[in-house]
Amino acid sequence: VKPQKELIVLLGFLIGFIFPVGYVMLKENMVTRINSVEKMKKKPFPLLAVIPDVRPVIRKAFSRKDHIKVNNTKVSSYLLTLLDSISPAAESFRRLQSNVIYSQPDDSIRTILVTSSNKEEGKTTLVGNLAVSLAEEGKKVLIVDCDFRRPSIASIFGIEESPGIMELLFGDSEPESVIQETVVRDVHVLTSGRRPPNPAAINRSVK
Repeated sequence: VKPQKELIVLLGFLIGFIFPVGYVMLKENMVTRINSVEKMKKKPFPLLAVIPDVRPVIRKAFSRKDHIKVNNTKVSSYLLTLLDSISPAAESFRRLQSNVIYSQPDDSIRTILVTSSNKEEGKTTLVGNLAVSLAEEGKKVLIVDCDFRRPSIASIFGIEESPGIMELLFGDSEPESVIQETVVRDVHVLTSGRRPPNPAAINRSVK
């Protein structure tokens, strides 16, 4: 009467294959976060471009250096459209630039908002490289850094963090004196300025 080989094999198959596969599929369906291109394509939003992880490119091209000197200014190594313009990563930013401009051919796009739900998701890298790509197409670009908690636009272009929006809001500076030039022609930056004690209150007042 034993061993019941057929039953043991069947139970082993169920436990070793069907249960793990079912668990993985159930867990995957329960995840609401967009963590793949395929999930993004299923959403009712246009997919303008896919930007690869630029860190391997930076490690290979710049030996992990954080900043590279360009015309006596240290810019971030993440500014690939300026520093490594023929790389596939730089081309992906140009593809994004083209798709943004031509996504609404009947309208003249003058303002682009870049945001995300969490920190360190690539907002600054995208903004900097998109600005350079737009300037390459003859556009005049003004980057306005409204991140009062973790501002980093100044660092990526190697410019001073202050004066900026904070000084402008509180009347300490005039608009002409807070807009800074960068090493990229036709790209200017209005930084966030000095760090406010309560960034949330500043955001509400700006709105």
